[in-house]
Amino acid sequence: MELKVMGVLIHGYGTLCYCADVNKFTSTGADYTIECLQRTLEYLQTASDSPWKNQALPSVLKLQIDNCSDNKCAAILGFATILVHTKVFLKVELHFLPVGHTHIRTFVILKLHIDPC
Repeated sequence: MELKVMGVLIHGYGTLCYCADVNKFTSTGADYTIECLQRTLEYLQTASDSPWKNQALPSVLKLQIDNCSDNKCAAILGFATILVHTKVFLKVELHFLPVGHTHIRTFVILKLHIDPC
């Protein structure tokens, strides 16, 4: 089984990790990124230990994501636009960070434990 691992670091709160079987999940590009972001936003508003449970999220969403073509596409920009248009956030900032600056080491170690082959 080949896994796609997506890590989400929420500054001041914690880390979430998503795994998808590449053979069963039809898309692991921007669609997978959007799916993970949507699930994270829902989790933050429902988790019992979340400071945002049943409250409005901060007015600005600052995304620090890998500087790759999957993240620099119309789908990601469209999702950010929808979040602003539907008033989930007043503003969404996309920050494309250099390789090695998105806390990737944490998630590589996790992937090795989940999928050692």
